[in-house]
Amino acid sequence: MGFRSDLASLIRQELDNAGIEYEDDLDLRLLTARYFELLTKRIVPTPRQVHFSNELNYSLDKLLREPSAEPRRNARDAWRAVFLIRQLLAEGRNVTGFLSKQIDEPMFTDGLLWDFGIHHFHLNTTFEATGFVKRSDYLLFAIVTDTDAYFLDIRPHHDPDGLQWVQQDLIDIAYSNWPKLIEKQVLHGILPGPNLTDEQVKELRRKNVNHAVNVGDKAVALMGGGMMTDGSSTLCRLRGMQLLDEIDRHQTFFDMPPAELLAELTGRGIDVTGGVEFRLLPLESLDPATELLDALNDENCMSQKLGTMGLAVVEATTNTPIVVSLKEPA
Repeated sequence: MGFRSDLASLIRQELDNAGIEYEDDLDLRLLTARYFELLTKRIVPTPRQVHFSNELNYSLDKLLREPSAEPRRNARDAWRAVFLIRQLLAEGRNVTGFLSKQIDEPMFTDGLLWDFGIHHFHLNTTFEATGFVKRSDYLLFAIVTDTDAYFLDIRPHHDPDGLQWVQQDLIDIAYSNWPKLIEKQVLHGILPGPNLTDEQVKELRRKNVNHAVNVGDKAVALMGGGMMTDGSSTLCRLRGMQLLDEIDRHQTFFDMPPAELLAELTGRGIDVTGGVEFRLLPLESLDPATELLDALNDENCMSQKLGTMGLAVVEATTNTPIVVSLKEPA
């Protein structure tokens, strides 16, 4: 048993709780990537600041001016749904019910999210027994980060050419309203290539081919990180590899804990004479105090990156969180 085994058990439990099927013998690298895909698609509940683009404000006004009776009812319900989603995100509440009903299907590839880093929300305020809202005539497109949500625009749900998931002008909207969202993806020193049509982007995505996007006079890498050849998320695969690297680094350290750590545990009343067992647990399960979170977030903490991924190392018999400082004592 070790940290890799702990991680595999934790991920399988999370996937089981979410009702997501997976192969029992799935390699841990792929299992970890699947877990990060789940977190990315579902949007982890945490308070976020919500921003409206100029284009969204125009679309909201347009919804209220819908002249026909039946479309008007749908449009005004969509208008209300936008503000409900804003409230839920601002309060750190769950918004899964507005997302795709396919988010928990293991083979579901969200090309819009994997490529452009953009979520889509179904704009309705009537919930079905499944917990999802009824599908609607309108979609909200938004970029959601750990701290903020940027509402880009409202678009029709159905497009006769199926281009609603490849609209490159959504990236232009993000850049014109919040340039910093795009800046880190700019490919400096690389000139923009020929402008791709949305139809061409649709075909590239169908083949899981990554490409740059032209934004003004800049060539920009895919904001969502792009896709692997099997249609899975490249970014989630990389995050999984980074997590495994962190776990292996911790395993090497805790296999032979230093005398200072053993002395600290003894001072806490933990018997270390017969050896000490450490395990990996979700940070949230420890109900961490502010002091612990501050210590784990400190730049000198060995487990800082592990903490940002929602995990912590504990002493196994007491679940005492372990904080190891890499800073030399003064």
